[in-house]
Amino acid sequence: MTAEEVLNARFVLLAIGMGEQPLWPTWADRLREMGASVNHVFDPRFCLDDYQGDGPVGVIGGGISGGHVSLRVTERMNAGVLLISRKNVFVSNFDFAPGWIGPRYTEGFYRSPIEQRRQQIAAARAKGSVPGDMKLALDKAAALNQLTFITDDITDAKCQNGDALLIGRQGRYDCQRIVLATGFMEKRPDGGFVNQAVDEFNLKTAACGFPVITPSLQWHDRIFVTGPLSELQIGPVARNIVGARHSSARITAAFIKKSVSRSRSAI
Repeated sequence: MTAEEVLNARFVLLAIGMGEQPLWPTWADRLREMGASVNHVFDPRFCLDDYQGDGPVGVIGGGISGGHVSLRVTERMNAGVLLISRKNVFVSNFDFAPGWIGPRYTEGFYRSPIEQRRQQIAAARAKGSVPGDMKLALDKAAALNQLTFITDDITDAKCQNGDALLIGRQGRYDCQRIVLATGFMEKRPDGGFVNQAVDEFNLKTAACGFPVITPSLQWHDRIFVTGPLSELQIGPVARNIVGARHSSARITAAFIKKSVSRSRSAI
């Protein structure tokens, strides 16, 4: 059922991403309420074209999103960038170790109990990493004094005449605007709709709230999942294009098997 009509289907594939639940640190929420300019890069309303002024822009988060926004600011605005992350920005061409693409790591993952898989997924993700070409571009911007790398954990913030004073464990940083590149909340996506399905169809979930599904990515006789919802079967690659390919192969194989079974039963 949608807001406008009822749709009938034999099967449903839930391909829900994380985009509707960007992670806002508590201090950033407070800072926004005080009237400072704070936006999240994954907010649909975020647009760098709306930014003006020559004061420094604080970008929080050292991953691909943070690097991309930082480079755009240095290219489009007469403003320096403070790229602030909890750990040094490092190079990784994948969001995970390449061994997760094939059986090298996944065989052990599939043998692990469901209760242990979330921990393995969290440990496998290369958070805060950027591709090599982006790191070179960031280093170039830093050499031109357009960007400053800061390794610190921001714990609090104050609003001063519309600007922001960020308070970290290592220092304090004045910024005219703040852009959050802090990723997403690590909870099951689309809580409202999915919560309703869990309750209505008595769908099984793990302690982390994510679906307990079959190897064919079935959560129910007529419900399949992919993307983040498939993580406990696909592993840390689930949110990536690699995971999409793995998911499509499994789901296709399941439908072929169903089709063959129906054909044999009809003979």
